[in-house]
Amino acid sequence: MARIRVYRDETNGKYFPRLCMRCGEPADRDVPQTFVWMPVWVNFLILMGLGPWIVMALVMRKTMRVVAPMCEQHRGHWRTRKLFVWLGLFGWIVTAVTLGIVWDTLPRASHGPLFIIGFFGFLLWVIVGMVLANNAIKAVEIRDRGIELGNVNKEFADAWREQIKQLEDDY
Repeated sequence: MARIRVYRDETNGKYFPRLCMRCGEPADRDVPQTFVWMPVWVNFLILMGLGPWIVMALVMRKTMRVVAPMCEQHRGHWRTRKLFVWLGLFGWIVTAVTLGIVWDTLPRASHGPLFIIGFFGFLLWVIVGMVLANNAIKAVEIRDRGIELGNVNKEFADAWREQIKQLEDDY
């Protein structure tokens, strides 16, 4: 996978090559996606507590919307990942609340297995979520002038660089 730099005035998608940003096949649709980024050092503030981390995350957070060309197969590239995370989180909250309500009515022998299943199920959900997030097209950095996207298909990135070079040569 490759990285590309896109300036703010190019994020509307009209300058992108008509290739899927994920696989490099011909794109048949444009998918808008709002990317969020903050400097990595902000995450270390969690060691100081949730309050300082939240404040700095909100202050340092940057967003940028990019209209990405995608093929039929990858049109839901970001949607499926978001659904996995948010529906999974909702499911784990409902499960925890439900178990909290009925815990005392359950046979004592089931407490250990339920806890172990819940712990490893939650751990599996977190790991799969991290793998999905790591493999997604994502913002590597957002600046005032533009965005750097990572995990972009190499053919798309090469076509994008060639197109930018050609536009610069025309001026």
